[in-house]
Amino acid sequence: MKCGDWNVSTLKKEGMSESRINELIDFIKKENKTIHSIVVIKSGNIVKDISFNGYSSEDRHAIYSCSKSITSALIGKSIQQGFIKDVSQKVLDFFPEITLREENRRLENMSIEDLLIMATGLEWNDMKNYNEMWDSDNWVEYFFSRPVQCLPGTKFTYCSGVAHILQFIIEKVTGEEVFSYAKRVLFEPLGISNVLWDKESNGMLGSIEMTPLDMAKVGYMYLNKGIWKGEKIIPEHWVTISTSKHIDTPNNLNEITNFGAGYGYLWWNNYFGGYHANGFGGQYMFVVPESDIVVVFTGEVFGQDFFMPQLAMEKYII
Repeated sequence: MKCGDWNVSTLKKEGMSESRINELIDFIKKENKTIHSIVVIKSGNIVKDISFNGYSSEDRHAIYSCSKSITSALIGKSIQQGFIKDVSQKVLDFFPEITLREENRRLENMSIEDLLIMATGLEWNDMKNYNEMWDSDNWVEYFFSRPVQCLPGTKFTYCSGVAHILQFIIEKVTGEEVFSYAKRVLFEPLGISNVLWDKESNGMLGSIEMTPLDMAKVGYMYLNKGIWKGEKIIPEHWVTISTSKHIDTPNNLNEITNFGAGYGYLWWNNYFGGYHANGFGGQYMFVVPESDIVVVFTGEVFGQDFFMPQLAMEKYII
């Protein structure tokens, strides 16, 4: 049986517990959790595709900060194609128009890798500063005008602004809009057509919108070392290096979640193995190579419920 580009199998055939998955579904229904969809890929096959609250896994969904992990893939592709030398290249190489204040001279050594691991050295409160960056007349200038708290590369501080700086670099080096480049080198090779990534009025890219089944394609391409249907899309070494732990993350981000397990190149590491992307409202893309599994959640879950997909992975799926 087929579902689009996917082969369909069963939980039982792929050695997974039907009873545990059914417990998860019952829990979501009973507790009225606002999960929209769950897609489970095991050994390259769909083994569970269930939606709630009137949604479908073929409905396009804003994935919010999961877009960061796709930006990471585009940086890897830009390096492979020679647009960027490597992750050690200095960020300010791409912004000659920026003049640093004397007290911010330490930012001269900020590298692309420092952006990818969110170790900018800047003082940054994401809720406050990201909104200020969004509303500023020049978001690149705003980013580099923030006070410096430490040397770049030494301390993880969650900063949504890094994704936009990286996207701006991609546009500068490729001469293409980021979405155009992403369609050409990533989405089209993956057979993803029902996707949007619009710019806002201030020139900053918003959230990618894509279907849960297409999110699973991205995850499975990573699980399969950058290959989709025999075509090498992202270099294998980039998949390996970008999903490996590069920096410690504070346990106090949330003691019951994977946020303290470390951070790669815009990917979170999992305590239970593998890595994941997550986004506002409970969008998740889990990749667990040890279990040969990819799991996608979409929804509108906030507060402590935001972490439910992480807990569900350990309790019901892995």
